[in-house]
Amino acid sequence: MEAFLMKGNSFMGHLNLPSHPNPNISFVDISDNKIQGPIPANICSIFPQLFRLNLLGNFLQGNFPPCLGSLNTTHLLLDLSHNQLSGGIPEMLAQSDSLRFLRLSNNHLSGKITPAIFCSSSLELLYLDGNNFDGNIPSVDISTIPY
Repeated sequence: MEAFLMKGNSFMGHLNLPSHPNPNISFVDISDNKIQGPIPANICSIFPQLFRLNLLGNFLQGNFPPCLGSLNTTHLLLDLSHNQLSGGIPEMLAQSDSLRFLRLSNNHLSGKITPAIFCSSSLELLYLDGNNFDGNIPSVDISTIPY
């Protein structure tokens, strides 16, 4: 099995992952459910080949697992929008060389946006709208943005 697709149901409770790694699954979509609680800290070790993670439209809370920024896959797509995630964007995620699509819209994220996220060599799409970021918009030389 390469994909785990459970979107658009009414699943509730916490996101409970299997206890053993599954290196074959690269696409996980559990969007548009009623899942709550934190994103499990072991998600990257359970799905080491993960390149697409879609958890949008749930009730997930807490911070990002730090491992999401260190996944060693190409063209990583993360959609964690429309949840209740808090904290800031982890530096490791902002500096990821594999992150291609990052959608964090409509959460409770806060703090300053690190300029490093605008300098990623792989990031093509970035959605940060509908959060509580503050401070100045990072000063970035537009000519240095890869896309």
